[in-house]
Amino acid sequence: MIHTDEFKSKLISMLAHDFRSPLGSAISMMRLVRDDDSLEREELDMLYNSIETDMQNILLTFDNILQWVKKQMAGFVYDPEELSVRDIMDDATTIFKDILLVKKVSIVNNVAVDLTVITDREVMQFINRNLIHNAIKFSREGATVTLNARHTDSETIFSVADTGRA
Repeated sequence: MIHTDEFKSKLISMLAHDFRSPLGSAISMMRLVRDDDSLEREELDMLYNSIETDMQNILLTFDNILQWVKKQMAGFVYDPEELSVRDIMDDATTIFKDILLVKKVSIVNNVAVDLTVITDREVMQFINRNLIHNAIKFSREGATVTLNARHTDSETIFSVADTGRA
């Protein structure tokens, strides 16, 4: 029973965190568009693009959380396999192609072609998608998100670097 309550609590906290900010921002922008008659077409277009980006971020976040919840409810089974880190990072970026275009953000994958890890693909992709999504979300228009990974003696370190918001 405690594990179920802990799971529910963590899920609610994660949902609140991941949805509250972009929803609040989108609502504020919609109110601004509705209430300010003096906005020029260029300003309106910028606000509409920002609202669209926020809504796409919310949808991607929802999809990621839904995939994770389905895994948890189905009874997660760890299924390790040898994976190319560069390939799984590339795969993780594909779901963000639309938002990358809207924000004019580019992704540079600096991971070595021969770097591999032994892990569960779904767990790794859940983590990668969340890291990449956050990097895109907090990047300025026209920014670059850089993906790196390297082995040490005891671990593999992944990094997703962005330039943050202005």
